[in-house]
Amino acid sequence: TTMPHRIRLRRPAPGTLHIILSLSSQHTRAQLVDKLAGNIKLTAHTLDPRLQARLDGVGLGTVAAAAAVGKELADRARAAGVDAAKWEGQGRYHGRVKAFID
Repeated sequence: TTMPHRIRLRRPAPGTLHIILSLSSQHTRAQLVDKLAGNIKLTAHTLDPRLQARLDGVGLGTVAAAAAVGKELADRARAAGVDAAKWEGQGRYHGRVKAFID
């Protein structure tokens, strides 16, 4: 039997990477994930020593830290040959989320 339309889920396209952003009050973490293969391709986190050196004197849960994590993830993605990723953001697009995406 076929499933009702409202229950069907769209399967991710092969090779499409998705951006997963996790925010806490103290840290920002971002990952590029291949949902179809079920593995993490790249990651950037405010606990990374290279990123902490760049954020010297800036709080790790701030808008500036989120922007730095976004830039670091983008740099790593370019170095790995990734040219596109899908953002599945839901909800509010301001503050740290906006700084990360920009």
